[in-house]
Amino acid sequence: EFNRFEEIEGKGIIADYEGKTYRLGSSSFALNGAVRSGEGTYFTENENEIAVFKIQNKYRDGLEEVLKELSPKQKISVVTGDTEREREVLTQIFPSKTQFHFRQTPEDKLRYIESIQAKDKKALMIGDGLNDAGALKKADIGISVTDNIAHFTPASDVIMEASVFRYLPLFLKFSRWSRHIIIVSFVISFLYNIIGLGFAVSGQLTPLFAAILMPLSSITVVGFSTLAVNFVAKRNDLLKWK
Repeated sequence: EFNRFEEIEGKGIIADYEGKTYRLGSSSFALNGAVRSGEGTYFTENENEIAVFKIQNKYRDGLEEVLKELSPKQKISVVTGDTEREREVLTQIFPSKTQFHFRQTPEDKLRYIESIQAKDKKALMIGDGLNDAGALKKADIGISVTDNIAHFTPASDVIMEASVFRYLPLFLKFSRWSRHIIIVSFVISFLYNIIGLGFAVSGQLTPLFAAILMPLSSITVVGFSTLAVNFVAKRNDLLKWK
């Protein structure tokens, strides 16, 4: 029976058993401050290394295509809990101007988002783990990528299935166009009501005609939005991910 069993967020697990302390997590946590160059999950007994579990990262399918679409327009940063060992692989995938930040805790990721926002810039955060939860929630737009949307996912603005991750640039493009369509819809609704109000005040509208115009206003806006969304989607080839 364990005397203590505790999970420390972003670091690992610590347990006391038969007078000995066991730790499972990063090297700095399991070895109580000592940092090893090799990447892996360390299992220690009284700060003595027992085993190291090394995991090879597999990046999302379509990542390179996504970066090609985003890199000319956006400033990209990689904020990860991985060690510097991943730099060699990541530099071959990400654009040359990408900023890399390794060994980042959940708090570090959150502070990085806050530092971007402190410069009056918008931050879009893409993550796929609980360690990203704070940063995803704090970002202006948080996109959580998951292999199964039925499972628990961090709080975010968007939940995207991993199988459609390669369509992220199309999603962002569609979102920008949707914002323009919403603004135009509000303008149409406003003008419609202003013109109708003018006729009503002048006494040129009968109650029956006014009753017909009111739902017609909503139908007009909905019809415009539907046609505009379909037009934009077809024009920008946004329907190919269906």
